[in-house]
Amino acid sequence: MERDLRLVDLLLRNYEGGYYANSVKPITQRQTKDVEVIATSATGERLAVEHTLLENFPQVWAKEERIQKATAQLRKDSSLRIPERSIWIFLPAEAFDTSQPWTWHDLDEALADWARSSLASVPVGYSIHQINVPTQSGISKSLEIKTAVSKSPGSPGAVLVHGLFPEDGQAACYLLAELERAVKNKLPKLLKTVSDKRADKAVLLLELHGALIQRDWVADQLRGNLEFEKLDAVIFVYTSGIILKGDVIFWVWHPRSNGWDGPWKASLVTQDQSV
Repeated sequence: MERDLRLVDLLLRNYEGGYYANSVKPITQRQTKDVEVIATSATGERLAVEHTLLENFPQVWAKEERIQKATAQLRKDSSLRIPERSIWIFLPAEAFDTSQPWTWHDLDEALADWARSSLASVPVGYSIHQINVPTQSGISKSLEIKTAVSKSPGSPGAVLVHGLFPEDGQAACYLLAELERAVKNKLPKLLKTVSDKRADKAVLLLELHGALIQRDWVADQLRGNLEFEKLDAVIFVYTSGIILKGDVIFWVWHPRSNGWDGPWKASLVTQDQSV
């Protein structure tokens, strides 16, 4: 719950210029049937907020921990940052299966070696690369990774690492099931808070990891449910992973008008909590 409230608090300090941040009342989770927060503006208008995470793939929590272990050098070595470049490195979900013949330390070393020799020459845009990962048998195995590089004028550079969807053809089915679960569990809470007149408006804060799940795709799935038009907004927040740090990006979708606001960037307090 503490993790969820950090994102909700960040939202309220930025949503509509912080209009609803005058008073924030977290709802104790006695009650899974209640929303997480009711926030009140200086003029007394109340906003109900409920957060949910849309998981990218099965066992995402465990695989996020493995990503932290297997990419420590990529994330911590400041010498790998290229000035005025934001570099996203996408690793296949299968790389973190426990059945793989490498250790997380070996994968970490292989990624760092590749980055030191190749990262400066990776072109702007999307590209695919092969790296060799040593295995416990002594024979290296090839791993395909993807990169996305964008220009970031004036910045010291950044290297960001995320897992890709599994390539077993089930990713879309899994995402749809996850979205249905989120709607079933969260939407009734928000609508009930408004119908009971404990809040004047309600928003769903839908968290997405990295850049893997497109907000337009999610909005397309939600448009068929007219109950969403009773919400003031669905707010998409892009985070870097399970551990909250760095910058997050917010997009606001208004179901009634089908209009978008944003994006806007907000910063979390950076805490290195790598596993």
